[in-house]
Amino acid sequence: MMARPPSRASKTSLYRLQIAPDEQLTAGAKTDYLDRNEFHQQTVEVGARPALLVYGQIPKAQPDWLDHAQSLTRFRPPCSNDTSAGLLILRLADDSRFCYGLSWGMGHLVVSSERIDDGFGLRFALRRADSNQISALTTHALDSLPRTARLSIFGGTAINSFGMEDIGEVVSRIVGKIPATGLSSSRANVEAFITVRGADALSVPIGRTPDDALHDLAMIDHVIRNEEPAEGLEYLENTRPLRPGHPRIEPLEHALAEELAGEAPSRVALCWPAGWNEDLGEVETFRITGLGSENTEIPDIELDDILEPLARCEEADKFARLRRMDIQGLAAGGSPMSRKISADKWITFECDMDGERYVLQRGRWYNVGGAYIDMLEDKVARALGNKSELVLPAWPLQWKKKKNGEDCLGRANEREYNQWVAREQTELLCMDRKLIPAEVHPGGFEACDLLHTDGTLIHVKHLDDSTSASHLFNQALVSVEALSRQVDARDNFIRKAAEISEGTHELPVDFRPATVVLAFSGGGAIADSIFTFSKIALVRCFQRLSDFGVTLKVARLTESDDVLEAGA
Repeated sequence: MMARPPSRASKTSLYRLQIAPDEQLTAGAKTDYLDRNEFHQQTVEVGARPALLVYGQIPKAQPDWLDHAQSLTRFRPPCSNDTSAGLLILRLADDSRFCYGLSWGMGHLVVSSERIDDGFGLRFALRRADSNQISALTTHALDSLPRTARLSIFGGTAINSFGMEDIGEVVSRIVGKIPATGLSSSRANVEAFITVRGADALSVPIGRTPDDALHDLAMIDHVIRNEEPAEGLEYLENTRPLRPGHPRIEPLEHALAEELAGEAPSRVALCWPAGWNEDLGEVETFRITGLGSENTEIPDIELDDILEPLARCEEADKFARLRRMDIQGLAAGGSPMSRKISADKWITFECDMDGERYVLQRGRWYNVGGAYIDMLEDKVARALGNKSELVLPAWPLQWKKKKNGEDCLGRANEREYNQWVAREQTELLCMDRKLIPAEVHPGGFEACDLLHTDGTLIHVKHLDDSTSASHLFNQALVSVEALSRQVDARDNFIRKAAEISEGTHELPVDFRPATVVLAFSGGGAIADSIFTFSKIALVRCFQRLSDFGVTLKVARLTESDDVLEAGA
């Protein structure tokens, strides 16, 4: 057997950088690295194209583990660390608004985050990957409860095998095989495939010679500018990113600043940036910089860690301050494990403007109108279309106390309503706030607000905001999952229902949820009274309950001006 000839290409992390034709190539590298004594910059040429090579060492005299090893053995090994970094920046054409950055080693730390063309690697992978040879996906939920999922399948498989939902998820990273045709890594008379990893950067073999490298970069650039996503991957681009400089971005940033100025922002949530996936290693702490003397290191990152520094800014300065803040993952001992990532890439925010729906996800604005919203609304309509025959009393008013001690009339709170309904209709049992203990829910879970004698689980909600509606849908899902899968949860629920009802609601020992009713009051039409995050939660609830063989029904509650007497 003849030996395989050496490869003409080497794996490289490739970035697409936004550098105007009249700007220097140094704009693509971070100034703090360019100014370090350990780093150098060299003007070079790749073929006929001028380029800039930034290279250097990230010194760390002693590894972090030496102190521990010495404390255990009383011997200190004579070891040291030096990490190298290289970044080559070049422009394919003099009038191009984009340059390409090839990084090696820890070169990704040197790349200027502000110049990165977000999602470049993902866009290329979606246009060239074989939808039947996808080996890994990273998705981020557009939900009131942000969720990141990283799924891998050894050897690759069809995209639909990942079980990705077509509603409420944005893909930030994809790993798959693409035909090597047109790249220097192709081989004559052989149908070759190469593995690429696409997120903000593109991990791809680039030619070893100047001519091959320029050819590869030109081919990649052509694909990005001219091709549509590959068959079977089109829906992964249902959301449309707004390009830098889009006239809609400025008013959207103003809307975000207004939301951040509120006491309790309800349409802002934490999310993980796509660039995080490119960095290897175990993160010990997070460093937040851009706060001057208030720079800090924390063991874990939470939304409040980002929002609290903004509370001290004027509204007009909040978004600018958000972008000045950077978050970086550190290893034990303080060495960097990720590049610094702007804080605006760690949050998600949604906003309606001029009849369109926009979402800020990982520092990038997306228009999620059009096909995406149409698909979402269609699924919401299907979820809400199964009407329950259950009739509950109109939701009354109730005397309440204001903060200043004055009495006022307002809509009765949910607990009072549920207790009243159970007294009025004996076939219903109030289970509101009756927590059911279970091994996987040691603090207990709420199985339902009302339990019917036929075993129907009823969840009741007065629609007022996105968060509360999402909580209702998630509560219904958690309840069905626990009662369907967990024997101790089911046994404890059966026992609790019999105990509270004094025997009127005795469920069979083999009880399984069969019907769930969502009972709503308040607002107008249900579909118009919940925000995008909650609609996504509703659709997921509907889909997952169906997987459990549970029927989801909806009941619309009217409201009345009757006053619920205390203790009635």
